[in-house]
Amino acid sequence: MTTASLHPIIKWAQRKDKIFIEVGLRDIQGESVNLTPTAIAFTGDSAGKKYAFSVELLEEVVPEVHFG
Repeated sequence: MTTASLHPIIKWAQRKDKIFIEVGLRDIQGESVNLTPTAIAFTGDSAGKKYAFSVELLEEVVPEVHFG
């Protein structure tokens, strides 16, 4: 039996030159972020639970990832 991932609370905004995503989790471990021209996907663990989400973007982007 596979355990389903939970969907974290996220805040998302997209500008012409930037995408802002805030993931409402603490102490994330094993995170993976996949940015394509049309979507962003996230998986990670927090407090012993698995979380994941995918967001379709409003406009296509150049997939350069900068964390800060």
